[in-house]
Amino acid sequence: MTESRHTVSETVSENPKILRIRHADGVVELQFDLNEKNIFNEEAFLSFSKHLIEIGQDKEIRAVLLSSASEEYFSNGLDPNMFVDRDFQHIHRAVDIILQSTLELLRLPQPIVAAVGGHCMGAGAVFALFSEYRLMSAKKGRIGFPEIRIGLSFPAGAATLLAELVGPKAARDLLFDGTPLKAEQARTIGLVDEVCSSSELKPAALKLATSLAKKPPMALQAIKLALKQRARAYMEDRMHDDRDWLVRTIHSKHGQEGFRSILENRRPVFE
Repeated sequence: MTESRHTVSETVSENPKILRIRHADGVVELQFDLNEKNIFNEEAFLSFSKHLIEIGQDKEIRAVLLSSASEEYFSNGLDPNMFVDRDFQHIHRAVDIILQSTLELLRLPQPIVAAVGGHCMGAGAVFALFSEYRLMSAKKGRIGFPEIRIGLSFPAGAATLLAELVGPKAARDLLFDGTPLKAEQARTIGLVDEVCSSSELKPAALKLATSLAKKPPMALQAIKLALKQRARAYMEDRMHDDRDWLVRTIHSKHGQEGFRSILENRRPVFE
């Protein structure tokens, strides 16, 4: 007798960057395994986009789980090497890839559960923000949007969703100050839904994703669209402005200093 695909977990595609793991009941896990800190470069964003497009077109997939192979880093955001000492055209192309990838995440029809184990910064925090549910490890890492601390702008669609999630005042403070939050702090303001121990994080996230996958898929996707429609439309409408601001701030002396300070493991000096 052939074993049902819905009774086991199996790795259905794999590369050095992102693992796609098919679980029971129509749940697919995208597991980041990029490098030590799970920072994203152009190749990683393109790989992420490809996975998202394929998942969005697969009617057998009912829910998506985002996770990390590392217990220390969910994702530490962008790879500074994409931008330091790069010309305007190169930065423009890289930003286009980044924004398109995050838009594909926002467009994904299936509900997403993010299992945030370890540090979750910048683009990594946006991935979590664009998920329907965020579960975070209690003692591992912080979550935040430190763009202001390295001289970068912040995309309008993500800012809209953040304000809806935590309220305008908390969103303002998170973006203007850039201070990352511990798990309990993030839960208190509504940025994180549940705080788990490291050992409980993945099982709890998978259980939640499975419960979503068992709901009527058409209704579930329609409700997700209703909840995300405003932010999605705003992000699509503001895409050109977001790109221009990101390119300009990254190419500026402050943006260059911010990314260079990460590479040199020091605090940026803005003059």
